Amino acid sequence: MKWAVVLATLWLCPYLPAQTPQPQPAPSHPEVILLGTAHELHFKPESHYSLPDLRSELEALHPNLICGEIEPEAYQGPMEGYFPPEAAYIAEIAPMLHARFAPTDWRIAKAWQSRAEQMQPKEVKDKIDALTEEQARQMQSQTNPSLFDFLHTRNLAVADYQFEQLAGENTVSDIALGAWHERNRRIVENCLDASAGAARIVFVYGAGHIPQLQRQLAARGIIAQIATRQFVPSGLGGVPPSVMARWQRNLDNLRRILDGSLVVSRDSFDKVKDSHRVQDLELALKTYLNRTDTK
Repeated sequence: MKWAVVLATLWLCPYLPAQTPQPQPAPSHPEVILLGTAHELHFKPESHYSLPDLRSELEALHPNLICGEIEPEAYQGPMEGYFPPEAAYIAEIAPMLHARFAPTDWRIAKAWQSRAEQMQPKEVKDKIDALTEEQARQMQSQTNPSLFDFLHTRNLAVADYQFEQLAGENTVSDIALGAWHERNRRIVENCLDASAGAARIVFVYGAGHIPQLQRQLAARGIIAQIATRQFVPSGLGGVPPSVMARWQRNLDNLRRILDGSLVVSRDSFDKVKDSHRVQDLELALKTYLNRTDTK
């Protein structure tokens, strides 16, 4: 009940992306839009935010460059499946949208994150865990007309509170959450490094990244817009056969990493072992089995 009250209070407050005055963008800066994803919730019909809906949103935004949630070192390699399935989907369909896809994520070493998880103050960890659980419960009832609407409005204040107020920057809890501030700083740097010639850039990351990405861009004089829903939910729809093949390849690679037949670094092995990406890819393939779409 306590965290339900906290969430309700946050939802009543307008989301403020930063506490300092925002610089005006220079004319040479590209237009930047932040689009949040829902990870495994894209595969649940009740979310009303399917992968074809995500594609429709991207089509309406007309990006030149899509910056996605895959590390450059993992892109099209054995570790690509460690990243959210929707990121591989977007990478695969980007040419159909006349856009370039850039893998721009960054992850801290698993050993450092694990050490921080063991060292973070119990009081802070308990508060973050409780807020995360309550947020997940609230999201189940925020799906009409689409989960997209909740993720891009009221959810932003909750994410900002979690990472800025509870965890803080450069703290043990921040590192336990994957060095959240540094990760988003690197994401922005990677995307801007890949932005030559792009007039409109769309960052496509888990919706919880939006407040921090907006801060990091503002620090560089770029005022990023938060996407507004441009699509009418259309159900689960289908995905191209090439996406199914890519997911299957990524799933096979993760399984081989776990059984030792595909040798990777200890860091990569530990990341896969402690993740739920095998289950996510299995869900993606099961959801879209016999639902292929040729467009």
